[in-house]
Amino acid sequence: MIKIFIFSLITNLTFYSYGHLIKSCKVSDNFEKYCNKSILGFILISFIALTLNFFFPLNDLINTTILIIGIFILFIIKKVQFEKDEIIFIAISAIITTGLILYSTVNRPDAGLYHLPFTSMLNEHRIVFGSANIHFRFGHISIIQYVSAANKNYLFDSFGILIPLASIISFFVIFFFSKIFFIFKSSKEIDLSNIFSIFIIIFISYKINRYSSFGNDAVAHVCFFYLITRLLSKDNKDLYIITLISVFIFLNKSTMMLSLVIPFILFFKYFDYKNLKILFSLPSFFLLFWLVKNVFISGCLVYPIEKTCFTKLNWTDINEVKSESIQAEAWSKGFPDRKDLTI
Repeated sequence: MIKIFIFSLITNLTFYSYGHLIKSCKVSDNFEKYCNKSILGFILISFIALTLNFFFPLNDLINTTILIIGIFILFIIKKVQFEKDEIIFIAISAIITTGLILYSTVNRPDAGLYHLPFTSMLNEHRIVFGSANIHFRFGHISIIQYVSAANKNYLFDSFGILIPLASIISFFVIFFFSKIFFIFKSSKEIDLSNIFSIFIIIFISYKINRYSSFGNDAVAHVCFFYLITRLLSKDNKDLYIITLISVFIFLNKSTMMLSLVIPFILFFKYFDYKNLKILFSLPSFFLLFWLVKNVFISGCLVYPIEKTCFTKLNWTDINEVKSESIQAEAWSKGFPDRKDLTI
């Protein structure tokens, strides 16, 4: 238990450290601010891992370097002088992360089926062309697997891959709770985001309460709630951050592509020529690299959407794409839950 807590503490501290490299909107509540930085740091490391894997395997040397750079960032920016609330936040997030892992069950069908095999591939190889032909699920993998792979280093070894999924959920939980507590701290300044957070905490408590059932879906859904909360807030409509979060949601689960519409709406609603620089920013490159990665491993920009596939590539199995597209639609429409099993 102590070992898990220490590893979780260092991991969460690393995410928080990288979050300082992304400028976010200022908020009055410290815990909300720390959560925002940690979530953005998580997203930044996922982008770094994705980019590096084009050229290198995410091996222990590279991943340990990422960890050391995170500690170095803290020395430069914070000079290891933490505020009391910062220490409390990091400690609470580590406790929640540890608890999620400790009280998980063995029900991890997707993990054994393709999450862990793909993570292992990332640790051992740079990007593998046509890897979706090894297992079709490799074609619609989540960005979470890249963060998990990046957390395997000389210190954590293979245990490190378990921590990021619990870490990001712990950041979201603390974020929504901080929004709720703000109602009692300053009732005159509450907005819809605070009220919305109450319902999200209820939903998380009921539906997203077991680490072993998170898979790739939990992060995508909770992150979408996080995005909506920021949109409902009075001072969190920064186009850059909204676009980055929207892209991250899509990279977690391609069926949530609708989230990419939100930045477009904001772009035209608050039109300014200065906002055109978003086309040459981290969110845009993040999305571009992900789409290129998809083509390299499956032959499709978005797998398994047939219209996005390049049939002339040697590794594109268009028949498999068509088959998986039908299966994906069936799953989305609840076919496995049908009452009439003769269908």
